Amino acid sequence: MPRCNALTSSYAAGPSRHVGDTNMSATPRVHDVTDPSSSKPVRAMPLPDGDRRVSVIGDVQIPGGPLIPESELRWRYSASGGPGGQHVNTSNTRVEVVFDASASSALTDSQRELIVDRIGPVVRVVASDERSQWRNRQLARQRLGDRLADALAVPLQRRSTRPGRGALDRRQASRVQDQAKRAARRWTYDDDR
Repeated sequence: MPRCNALTSSYAAGPSRHVGDTNMSATPRVHDVTDPSSSKPVRAMPLPDGDRRVSVIGDVQIPGGPLIPESELRWRYSASGGPGGQHVNTSNTRVEVVFDASASSALTDSQRELIVDRIGPVVRVVASDERSQWRNRQLARQRLGDRLADALAVPLQRRSTRPGRGALDRRQASRVQDQAKRAARRWTYDDDR
């Protein structure tokens, strides 16, 4: 059995390469693979050692709402702060996604109005929790969807109703019991003898 190549990453989206494989093309090709978190096809670019790391290029699904296309999102990458040693200084792992809700064609007029009123015309989400830019992109997409879903949530109107007969009876019994308890605590002249 061939030994596993030391350069094979845990992020491999396809079959791993082994020492002695000669099936390495000179020009990298982009492959369609499936994103495990959403089962949507995404693009993957093979690295020189044959490993394919998935770059999530996809839409943002608002839970219970519309689908925001990738073309309406702006992504920015920068160096992340915090611990991590030299990796932090050399990698742009901090991810910021910006969504212009006021100019979005994916939202209806009422949805756009709700989002603009509640969180503003431009929604900005930042993720720098992980050391991987790819994972931070996933987190940013998820947080953007959750934030937009919260803005689109319409609270149910409370309908006032009368208390039922059982509830009234329980309340009356509770009041009578409390009155008896308070009456037992009172001092009377007869208690001194």
